[in-house]
Amino acid sequence: MKSRIAKIGVTALLFAQVSTFPVQAAEFSTIQPYVLSNNKIGFTNGEKLVTKAIYDSIHPYKHYVVVSTAGKYGILDGKTGKTLTPVIWDSIELANDGKIAIVQKGGWFQHLNLTTQQLSAEKFVGAHTYFLSEAYPDAVVMGGQKTTMLDPSGKVLIPLFAGKISFADLTFVENEDEPKEKQVRYVLTQTANQLTLYDPVTLQPKFTLNHAEYLPQDGAKSAYIRVRVAGKEGLVDSSGTYVLEPKYKKLTFWNHGYVQVKGEQGIGLWRNGRMLAEPLYAEVGIESGTDEVFSTKSAGKVTYHSSSQTWSYSFKPGAEIVHNDYVLGQDLQTGMYGVVKVGGDVVIPFQYPRVEGPPAARLLVRQDGKKGLLPAYELPMEEPQFWFDTLTTLGSYSMLSIQDGNKIGLYSETKGLLLSPQQNRVIHYEQNNGKVRVTEPDGKILYYGFDGKLVDPNKWLVQDLTDRLSKRVSLDNKTVLIDRETDQQIGKAYTRALYLDEQSNLVVGMNADSDLADLFTAGGKLLTQEMKVLAQPDSPYGMPVTLVKIGDEVYSIGKKENQTGLALLKLEGDQLTPISPFDYRDIQVRPLKDKQLLIVTRADGRFDLWADAGEQGLRMLEEAVLNFDTIDQLGVILVKHDSGWDAYTDTLQKKTNGNYRSMQLVASYDEKDRAIAVQDRQTGLYGLLSTDLNPMTQPVYESIQATDHVFLQSFWTGADSPPFVFTTKQHFGYLDELGKELFKTSRTGK
Repeated sequence: MKSRIAKIGVTALLFAQVSTFPVQAAEFSTIQPYVLSNNKIGFTNGEKLVTKAIYDSIHPYKHYVVVSTAGKYGILDGKTGKTLTPVIWDSIELANDGKIAIVQKGGWFQHLNLTTQQLSAEKFVGAHTYFLSEAYPDAVVMGGQKTTMLDPSGKVLIPLFAGKISFADLTFVENEDEPKEKQVRYVLTQTANQLTLYDPVTLQPKFTLNHAEYLPQDGAKSAYIRVRVAGKEGLVDSSGTYVLEPKYKKLTFWNHGYVQVKGEQGIGLWRNGRMLAEPLYAEVGIESGTDEVFSTKSAGKVTYHSSSQTWSYSFKPGAEIVHNDYVLGQDLQTGMYGVVKVGGDVVIPFQYPRVEGPPAARLLVRQDGKKGLLPAYELPMEEPQFWFDTLTTLGSYSMLSIQDGNKIGLYSETKGLLLSPQQNRVIHYEQNNGKVRVTEPDGKILYYGFDGKLVDPNKWLVQDLTDRLSKRVSLDNKTVLIDRETDQQIGKAYTRALYLDEQSNLVVGMNADSDLADLFTAGGKLLTQEMKVLAQPDSPYGMPVTLVKIGDEVYSIGKKENQTGLALLKLEGDQLTPISPFDYRDIQVRPLKDKQLLIVTRADGRFDLWADAGEQGLRMLEEAVLNFDTIDQLGVILVKHDSGWDAYTDTLQKKTNGNYRSMQLVASYDEKDRAIAVQDRQTGLYGLLSTDLNPMTQPVYESIQATDHVFLQSFWTGADSPPFVFTTKQHFGYLDELGKELFKTSRTGK
């Protein structure tokens, strides 16, 4: 069994000077790790050290901690730190939230009861945890010369016996009127003399078969269990009743409930209590797409059968199912091809000497060499209605160009024959728009989609944008804005995109060869006449044109034709007005609680920050900053100047004096505990600010991190740990949610 021990993430812990704060000793609800400068780990209860720092890795569970030293593992009590088993094992795994441990030494496994500390006398060659039922979601099976099954609580579910344990997943249909599959997992015990099946909830035996051996189902769905008795195979149900007596050489589960039966004289097929084909054939087969049809093969012929009707039809070998329940094959006497409906009559007479295809299409070929299409799945099965010489696929197998002499026609696998073959017709596939273009002899041009539907080239795709506007995409991929009342085009065609920006309720139009875009009102008025807005490259993270609505105002970034740089623009009425010099090169937007922060990049790479000031609208927060960050959930803005980092609240109040070397969020994975770590500009040491940017500690620590980021296992197990870990050059310790020291110990272990 592979150990799940995970190493502690201590490489990021740094060392520095001694903390000057007094320690507020507090007893922890569970023991917590501490780390020495040599990265060895010990444990404390908050008031004292309960173990020495001798461990290399830890993995805490709900009530216990697995520890390791020099590649060997042991277990500590999670409350007291008491050693429950010494560090002598090659691997240890605890059953989920349980009281037994699976321990391994060499190639042998044993189970240890963590309550009684009793180690099993029996040694096993393997140990695995299985889902059995809702009553026993984690059943532990220990196997070898003897086998047992345990509950994680330590309860013995199946006592030690000489044999092995297997699991059989049986599938039942609960309601025949509205079929719904239900799967039940059963436990089976196998000894030299008998096979026993147990109820998965009560774990009481349901039946025992003497001298029977369980055979795996190999993943197939079945309501029956395959067994072997005296070298012969049979099937029993969950009550132990034989539904197929054990007298066959081999049984194989197939789809749809079929079972292949191999007997002394050949192969047969069984299903749901019926022997559909006695084991007398060279081969039997079923169809993956239907549970109705099966086939038998003997010398010189293959016969198709209906599983629900007394019906069969024989063909020469090589016949095959088409359209789920139609068989295409050769007549036994004449060798000619035709089609028969399973359970019915001949649909296409046996009068064709050969067939061709697929992949493009299945073709029946006449004596004179002319070809006809066997109808596709969407069309009724019938004899071909037209004949031709060759066919060509058009973009896919769904549309075909057919040629009869010098006449050309069009066929759709969903619609059938669209255009009968005719002279001087030209058909080709247009890859740029995925349409089939047909030029008729009189010059008329038709377009068809893959679905076989005729497409109007002027109204191929129409999508409503607003109450007044829609967009229309032509076959050459040009998009135009349409006034829905007059059905007239507004403005020019666009080759990149035309879309409605939901936040601003403005329509954006872009061309592929330009980095500038147009804006229209919801009524269709062009706003970008003197000014154009910036269209950035496509990205999965946002729209190419940045439009920010703050209050009733809309902001973007753009320029005039004679300007090289960009300016921040404000939409005032129907006019775009610059509210900054044309000194910018791009823009990005960061959310900040229920507000937004605009970051525009200057030509020199520095940033100007424009913030939502509530009733005052958008205003400049900071100019020419080196870097920035935001903590959206806290509404905090972090800004880096030449002199250091500052912090603002979402109400744009500056709360720091700019003397920090760095600022960053420190938070547990569940974000229950959060603070902002600040690094003093002069000393490089760390302290904490609260989420409202008030000091929690002085900057006297070499490092401060969330506990579950250092000891990752704390997050996995939900252990009740102090929220923050700190280090100095001489000390390791914990801080509470207010930044008070709860525990501190020497990093040297002295």
